[in-house]
Amino acid sequence: MCWTGTNCSARSWLTIRIKHKMSFDKKNLPIDYYVYTYLRNDQTPYYVGKGKGKRAYIKHGYLPVPTDISKIKIIAHKLTSGEAFLLEAKLITKYGRKDIGTGILNNKTDGGGSSGAEVSEETKTKMSIAARNRSPRSFETRQKIALANKMRPAISEETRKKCRSRVKNALRGLPKPVLKCRHH
Repeated sequence: MCWTGTNCSARSWLTIRIKHKMSFDKKNLPIDYYVYTYLRNDQTPYYVGKGKGKRAYIKHGYLPVPTDISKIKIIAHKLTSGEAFLLEAKLITKYGRKDIGTGILNNKTDGGGSSGAEVSEETKTKMSIAARNRSPRSFETRQKIALANKMRPAISEETRKKCRSRVKNALRGLPKPVLKCRHH
């Protein structure tokens, strides 16, 4: 689905201008993946991101989320992950990044799913070997973890029901209710 709400090819959706205003907030979230911007007071973007669920509305890195929800704009929604990555990268390229002197955005990467860090094959191999050679947790450490888990407060039956309901709804493809299944 294109960002105009119509079906279109992978190439053409990148060049289509937004024709329909979309109104989203923490309670009315877009379906599937989306691309969002954080706006300055003059309505110019200072950050472009790709998200799903509440991503645009919660802190997820170095940049604070605008306290004024009207400064968060969903640019496109109903996208696949790949489409969202492509659009995010295109917008970052269009507006440019402050950190490398090409534009106005505070983004630290070029988008499109890259973390910005390039890891050589040699480094990947070293990391893999280090992970495999890590010694298992000692008996004492495992005992401490077990004790800490036993000290946790019990989950109430009401919380268990809410969690089960949330999982069932998610599996049915229904909108997820805003419930937290954490018990502490």
